Amino acid sequence: NCSTPTSENYNSLSPGVHTFSVRAVDNAGKVSSVVSDSFNVDQSNPIVTLTIVPPLVTNQTAASFAFTATDAAAGISLIECSLDGGSYVSCISPYSIIGPLGEGLHSFVVRVTDNSGNTGMSTQYHWTVDITPPNPPIVPADIDGSVRPTWTWSTGGNGGNGSYRYKLDDSDFSTGTTETSALSYMPTSDLSFGSHALYVQERDEAGNWSNSSYQTITAKCSPGEYFDGGSCYVCSAGFYQVTHSLNPSCTPASMGYFVPTAGASFQTACTNRPANSIVVTYGVSSALTTNACPISSVDSCDVNYVVNGINCRQLCSAGTYWDGGICVNVGSGYYSPINNDNRYACPANSHTQGDQAVSSSDCIANAGYYGCEDGVCDNSGLGYYSDGSSNSRIACPLNSTTTGVNSISLSDCLGNAGYYNC
Repeated sequence: NCSTPTSENYNSLSPGVHTFSVRAVDNAGKVSSVVSDSFNVDQSNPIVTLTIVPPLVTNQTAASFAFTATDAAAGISLIECSLDGGSYVSCISPYSIIGPLGEGLHSFVVRVTDNSGNTGMSTQYHWTVDITPPNPPIVPADIDGSVRPTWTWSTGGNGGNGSYRYKLDDSDFSTGTTETSALSYMPTSDLSFGSHALYVQERDEAGNWSNSSYQTITAKCSPGEYFDGGSCYVCSAGFYQVTHSLNPSCTPASMGYFVPTAGASFQTACTNRPANSIVVTYGVSSALTTNACPISSVDSCDVNYVVNGINCRQLCSAGTYWDGGICVNVGSGYYSPINNDNRYACPANSHTQGDQAVSSSDCIANAGYYGCEDGVCDNSGLGYYSDGSSNSRIACPLNSTTTGVNSISLSDCLGNAGYYNC
């Protein structure tokens, strides 16, 4: 039962369509027709989805967003947008931010209210505006190169992402550039002789391009070539060219050097020398192609060898000496050790038993002398004799003596007074 006017409260109605019906009964018991009204209980939130957003990092100071808003139950009543935490304003999709936005982090928020008054969860997007370009790439100093040179570069830092663009002999990057992630460039065909500059820039994640760096390479003939009549030609063997150049001729191998092959960029020091030599001086030569430099002099030889003209000869063997032309026997009364060009005379009053004595011990006292080992031969003395066969002296028999100090045999020993037949 309900009275009129009436206000009925119904709590905890489930979401969906509900119908309220009412009829009246008079005091006579007559019943009126039923009057009904339907209504929808809507507790679902509308949904908004971003479909177009700026890049996470960009150099654009304006921004555009697109979004879709849906609510199946009641339909959309209101869409609101907010930039960088500012107040919400009514908006529609697409939504453009003219800017200019400052550098740094920005946020965009959109929320939707349906016809039932439900406001859904806001959808947010964050992005960064960066309008500061990276540093220009680092390039080497200007150099000379071939007609097919290679340019190189490296990142200049400050945000560069390793994406580069370059252009040859033109600093206008509005058209005709080549983008690459490589760190070098070599043209696919020969350049004209002369100077050529490669300009290169680096990009960051926001799309900012750096200022240009450039390196100039002057196209010349390659090392090992010479220039003639507008073309490059290979140096012949015996000649070389160290650097890139437009020289009309190659350099001949200089004194003490040779160049064995054509197209050389350097000369090689000669190493030829006589056997057993250590240091030699080379004579005048030019454009040699083999390791055969003329030898002007030999300056030093191995141990036990001596300079002999432009060769090294071994020192004379034991018992011989150098007479100015060959090694010959030292001769009687002389000696010479091994590996020696000189001969040495035995002490006075001594001799050798042959003509190839090798040391002072081969010097033997003459008859009547002894004790030559110390370099001085002594008289055999009274009562002694020596026969010239050794460095010793022999005493006369008991009760005998000699008449002089240089006796040479036993027969020189005479009996003392009162003795005979010694």
